[in-house]
Amino acid sequence: MLNNKIESFNYNIFLFIMSKMPKVDPNFDWKTVTLGKPITVKEIHIQRPPEIQTNFEDLTIPAEITTDLKIAIQQARLANKMSQKSLAEKLCVTVQVIQGYENGTAIPNNLFISRIEKLLNAKLPRIKKKSKDIN
Repeated sequence: MLNNKIESFNYNIFLFIMSKMPKVDPNFDWKTVTLGKPITVKEIHIQRPPEIQTNFEDLTIPAEITTDLKIAIQQARLANKMSQKSLAEKLCVTVQVIQGYENGTAIPNNLFISRIEKLLNAKLPRIKKKSKDIN
């Protein structure tokens, strides 16, 4: 019984609020509202990139890694009783990088070779870059 009284009271409040709200004409022509400044579309002119020069005089071809460097890295690491994982952690690289250097699938630059030398206290052979003319 109390539940019905609350429902009827709520319904009466709802009807009262609805009677106080302004009436909306269903045939009213609503205008679109724009938030912000209107955007005008300008024509876009695309420029072609300049012609690419086919001058290969300054091109350097990376040298192939020698077996001396692969073996030297591995022997220096083993002489210091380090695993590939610990060497990689100390050089802040992944294990795959060290594996690639020792397998010969990756070529370290001379700066990285010097970092390995300092860490392992060993002298490693350096990579010499060959420059060829590709015309």
